Amino acid sequence: MNKSSLLQTSILYSQVGSVTRLFTKHPDIAVNVRPKNQLAKTTYMNLLLGLIKTLDKPLISITDTELSNAHSELIELTDVAGFKLDWLKTKLDEMSLERKKANADGSRVRELEDQIQNLKAELDEEKVKSASYAAKVLSLEKTV
Repeated sequence: MNKSSLLQTSILYSQVGSVTRLFTKHPDIAVNVRPKNQLAKTTYMNLLLGLIKTLDKPLISITDTELSNAHSELIELTDVAGFKLDWLKTKLDEMSLERKKANADGSRVRELEDQIQNLKAELDEEKVKSASYAAKVLSLEKTV
């Protein structure tokens, strides 16, 4: 799918700018595209544009499911269709790593919050025991 082949691909008018920028920035992206069928080319191009759109979103707004789907789509586009998307794979790998770090940090925060709750419960128990001991001491003092 070179530029002339691209002209034969059915894309929406609203996608022309995105596709033009894509091929300008990455001219060799579709040199080895395997599908010859027009419908398959269009489908893969739409899949690629959707993948790029997903990966352009802020990481916080991308779900784990979307990241998983993005990995599957990238494999489909590179291994099956023949697109050269090393730059997109790098971006997806970086986003996945950032997500794992964020999840790990989130897990650690939840773990610390649980520990704090447990410590508060223990402190409350100790306060009750302390109040009970204070009452006993006061009672003993009165007795003495």
